Amino acid sequence: MQGTAPSKVVDWFSGSRYLHSAGTRIDTYLVFPHAETAGVKLREDKFEVKTLVKVVDHPVFSKRIKGQLEIWEKWSLEGGSVSHLFGEVREEDPEWFDVTKSRLLRKFSLDQEMIREVDAAGKDGFPADGCNVELTEVETDHGNFWTIGFEAFARKRNLVENLLEVARVFFGPQMPGITLAEYDSYSYPTFIRRILRGENK
Repeated sequence: MQGTAPSKVVDWFSGSRYLHSAGTRIDTYLVFPHAETAGVKLREDKFEVKTLVKVVDHPVFSKRIKGQLEIWEKWSLEGGSVSHLFGEVREEDPEWFDVTKSRLLRKFSLDQEMIREVDAAGKDGFPADGCNVELTEVETDHGNFWTIGFEAFARKRNLVENLLEVARVFFGPQMPGITLAEYDSYSYPTFIRRILRGENK
């Protein structure tokens, strides 16, 4: 969404003792002008490649809350060689896009066949099945934005069901009166394309 997150959204999202503030970081994305099904990202000592596997669903959680559910596959590389690569590609290729992110994180477990919020920083370990929820303030040269994202993980259960179950609980009666439209539900490759085309207005 355009602008900064409304205070009522931040207060609602932050109303948990399990909340983790992940601080601020800069992610640098390779620009693919005509593609939205792949993403390449550099961040400090990490190099990531993501590809879209499929669009699964267009869930409707309420009259004001709609979205798009996608499955992505990720490969990552970490270490000192990545830092060297980062310097090389930034000098040689101008088609990179910096995104500054300030993130608040929450984590939900489904290990016991019921939704249970756990420490988002992993102080009590990491569940095998569940979903991460992230409220992110995004700053770019083209303006400020904010996002709410869900990232499910699964070992024994169904990945899509994990996300949907957590999202239905998360978008419960305590949520403030805001609208999240399906048009504004998309990946970072799509986000970058829309910014560069001036469509995120």
